[in-house]
Amino acid sequence: MENYTRDVATRAHLASKDAKDGPALAKVADGYQAYLERFAESPSRNEMEVNLAEALISTRRHHEAGRAYEDVAMHAGNAKDASEARQNAIAAYQKALEDSGLSRLHRAMSWAGIRALGRQVITDTPTDNA
Repeated sequence: MENYTRDVATRAHLASKDAKDGPALAKVADGYQAYLERFAESPSRNEMEVNLAEALISTRRHHEAGRAYEDVAMHAGNAKDASEARQNAIAAYQKALEDSGLSRLHRAMSWAGIRALGRQVITDTPTDNA
């Protein structure tokens, strides 16, 4: 069942991405979330988390994408992937803050995410001047 569900979600993602179909991508993102809730211990979890984050970015759900990229960083198999996911999360949160319709709660959570992730990026790469 897990393989079939993953295959359907991935195929739907590719089809809606190629067609640039926003409403379909929103449903795909919801499907990825459902998959991750049901199959939390799957060996494909990290791949599906990345797909979820990309789908959320494509549907302009930037705050949710930031949170999804944080999950990717937490479950990443190596430091490079974790660092990249943290930077993507920061970018998604920054984009979320540009939305004037963002709720006060999500605005505060986005700022908190940027601060926490920024500290972690600095800790992980103290000699990087960027």
